[in-house]
Amino acid sequence: MTEQTADTATALATFPKLNLPTVTKITEEMNASFKTMYTRLEAGIAELPTDMSVKANRELVASYAYRISRTKTGLDEAAKGVSSEAKAIVDSVNKERGELKTTLDTLRDKARAALDAWEAAETHRKERVRNLMSDLVHVEILIVGKASNQLELMKDTFSSIDINADLFGDDVEALNEERKIAVTKISDEIENAKRREEEARELEEFRRQKAEREQAEAAAAEAKRIEEEAAAEAERQRIERERIATEAAAKAAKDAEERVAAAERQAAEAEARREREAQEAETRREREAAEAKQREIDAAERAAAAERKRQADEKAEADRLKLAQEKADQERAADLAHRKKLNGEAMSSLIKSTGITEKEAQAVIIAIYKGQIPHVAITY
Repeated sequence: MTEQTADTATALATFPKLNLPTVTKITEEMNASFKTMYTRLEAGIAELPTDMSVKANRELVASYAYRISRTKTGLDEAAKGVSSEAKAIVDSVNKERGELKTTLDTLRDKARAALDAWEAAETHRKERVRNLMSDLVHVEILIVGKASNQLELMKDTFSSIDINADLFGDDVEALNEERKIAVTKISDEIENAKRREEEARELEEFRRQKAEREQAEAAAAEAKRIEEEAAAEAERQRIERERIATEAAAKAAKDAEERVAAAERQAAEAEARREREAQEAETRREREAAEAKQREIDAAERAAAAERKRQADEKAEADRLKLAQEKADQERAADLAHRKKLNGEAMSSLIKSTGITEKEAQAVIIAIYKGQIPHVAITY
């Protein structure tokens, strides 16, 4: 502060005594004295330091503003010296005193303007420090249940925060240390998340292969059952043919015994009949064998058809799952792009309407996204 400012500060708390005989002269003297003092106060304010990051400068500004306020006390004391008999003069003085005190309040606020601005900025900075420190300290809560890609995004967000002295002051070292710890925790959780996701994929693949094996085993069992039934049916028919042949032979023998005494013609007829029956039995056996073979062929074709259907069903299911996954991926990509677009528009509006920097706007958007600002949200 210059010599003139120091003199002005020394004179701030003093005010001339008011002892003029008339209201007009008293007010004129008050105004003349005040104008002189006002000029000196203005000059002192102009010479006050503006760098509020220096503690000595902040104390000097606060002291100067306080001394301006003390000038009002001197104004009160000067006004009280007027004689009680001059009531009209006192009323006039009180009126002028009120107006001058208002003017002095304005001067005081003008003197503190730089300090008030610095204190407001410092309060905002400390709030940002607290918010960032809270996120870093409670990162273990923030990462619970997150997928690996979400954790990667969170890690990039924390890593990209510009922690510098201009924004965070003396808290830079502590914030950087907490960020290092938080990023390490996120990195560890990313590995855990990837391991969980890989295990989930392996479990799904195991279940799919198990289902395929079970379907193949069921198809094989059905084919085997059909084959066994066909073989059993063929054996039953063979036994039936043998029974018929045995009965036919027994009947033929009995007929032959009964007709021993019959004429050669009857014997010839009996022999012819046996030959005919034998031929018919052979023809029947051949037909039944062909039918059994055809049933075996039909069973094999049904088994092959069942296998083709199973393969077609598996392919259709795989195609459906693939399409569903592609659709889900497209929807996630579209949603992410939509959110990025809306966040970008919100950040641009913040910058345009408030004049804050891009990094500050980004920090506000992140805070809103995390729900750290009550009653404020971005609708996606």
